[in-house]
Amino acid sequence: MTHWYKNKNFWRDLESFLFPRPLWDRAFSEVQQGLILLQLPRGARILDLPSGPGRHALEFARWGCRVTAVDLMPFYIEGGQDRARKAGLQIEFVQDDMRTFVRPAEFDAVWNYYSSFGYFDDPADDEVVLQNFHRSLKKGGKVLIETISRKHALEVWEGKERIDLPAVDDIAVTVEREASDENTPPMRWNVNKGGKISSFNMVHRYYSADAISSLLRKTGFVTVETFEDIYGTPYTSESERRVVVGEK
Repeated sequence: MTHWYKNKNFWRDLESFLFPRPLWDRAFSEVQQGLILLQLPRGARILDLPSGPGRHALEFARWGCRVTAVDLMPFYIEGGQDRARKAGLQIEFVQDDMRTFVRPAEFDAVWNYYSSFGYFDDPADDEVVLQNFHRSLKKGGKVLIETISRKHALEVWEGKERIDLPAVDDIAVTVEREASDENTPPMRWNVNKGGKISSFNMVHRYYSADAISSLLRKTGFVTVETFEDIYGTPYTSESERRVVVGEK
């Protein structure tokens, strides 16, 4: 059976749902603040992984960064290449898995945004991903990981077995979750796209701030900072999302 993160139908059918116009519009300020938070100079070498359809990669390139955008989905790579070409931007797009992509000591920063960490059934794979990030960074380089906080994710589901997500265009999604105390509760996405019904099973591991910080240190990052958002707001136990920055 194909793992959910490899399921092309999931990412293709839900692209406009997962990456709606307001999310694209936020990319400019997210990248601008990311450059400030990471203290990156113009011309910095950026690895955007996974890049999805390229919303951040395009903005990094507009800011004069040299960008390599990596994603597992071929149509995201093709779409990103087309957008970059039309915008006159030079971006390297690569189709690869984050567990295998490594370019030793090449990048000033690794950008892992929008809850793109914790996809895999085996938590050892998450450690491999961080090892690859560490190897791909220059000395003093930084990784930025943005995701939902574990506490908030569990609170969202407290006492619930299903949630109707806000519809986007002609796509409506209902998510059902099995009761679980684990970091990786199984979920089923039931999708109604213009009257066409489909379902996808998925698992997404939620890390606490302490757990992901410990994992970063275990994989070689010498300093780790945790914020509530890309603007550097102090992180608290009530924060809904989290930005973690590790320095090599």
